[in-house]
Amino acid sequence: MYLLEGDRDLFRSHFAQILKNRECQTCELKLNPRNSEGFFARLDSIFIGDASGKGVVRTSISDISCSRNAAEVLRQAHDELEKRVEERTIELSTMNEQLRDEIEDRKQAEGILRETEAKFRSYVESAPLAIFVADREGRLIDFNRAAVDLLGYDAAIPRNMNVLDIHPESEREKALRKFAILLETGKELVARALHRLSSRKGRPLITVNCASLPPTLIEGELFGRERGAYTGALTKMDGRFEIADGSTLFLDEIGEIPIELQSKLLRVLEEGSFERLGSAKPLRVDVRIIAATNRDLEREVKESRFRKDLLYYGEDKWIPASVGNLITPL
Repeated sequence: MYLLEGDRDLFRSHFAQILKNRECQTCELKLNPRNSEGFFARLDSIFIGDASGKGVVRTSISDISCSRNAAEVLRQAHDELEKRVEERTIELSTMNEQLRDEIEDRKQAEGILRETEAKFRSYVESAPLAIFVADREGRLIDFNRAAVDLLGYDAAIPRNMNVLDIHPESEREKALRKFAILLETGKELVARALHRLSSRKGRPLITVNCASLPPTLIEGELFGRERGAYTGALTKMDGRFEIADGSTLFLDEIGEIPIELQSKLLRVLEEGSFERLGSAKPLRVDVRIIAATNRDLEREVKESRFRKDLLYYGEDKWIPASVGNLITPL
């Protein structure tokens, strides 16, 4: 059996202390038997002698490998725990900083929102035009003084009324054309309200979003096509004007219609007739058109992207509203 180089000095010191103090001594070191794996051992040594000072040292050796290994595992677990606590502390500190920044950003956003709401309230109250604000079900949630005066109410208009119930039924459509309505859901709800209040309400409102159609398909979509009108036209198709005959056609984003097609649209407005693609036979329809756009059409006219005669055909029929411009030829 032999000792590791580092344990030899410890072993010598152990026995030196026994001989010097004549007391029981204990030490721990690693022993390496020949042809065997080493192990941790505890040496308990005691000097046994007579009055003359002569004697022997008796030593018991105990294998403490299991306890030493357990202690090492425990130490490693402790070190790992300390590392994780340190990492988590840094992570929580970073999250705390981010949370403080988010709270500050939210406070600033809330301040901007309150300022915007105050400006909006000031605008609504000072506007000479009657303004009604409705939710997506059409219930009133706000209005200004001009709205109250316009309808002749002595006190405030009851909230949660439907926007269409604020005026006698016989004059509701006229009222809708008389004042601006700000709607959370936008101009299509206004178009549907106008249709529902018209004599055409028995037939469905037909809607076309001109901005969602490729320029090459808009003409066929609006006016229909004959079979073989162009490559891929395998069947006859009725256009939206035919489908809306006797009803209302809502053209959303009318400013997106190509200028070369606007003359055909103007003809329908003026004469109530058109031809399908691939046909020379005129078709007559009775269609009320409601159109909307987010474009500045006067600028579009100046830049030759919108026909002047089409714009001024509906000039006296515009409803200015924050949700967009509506043209409603009756």
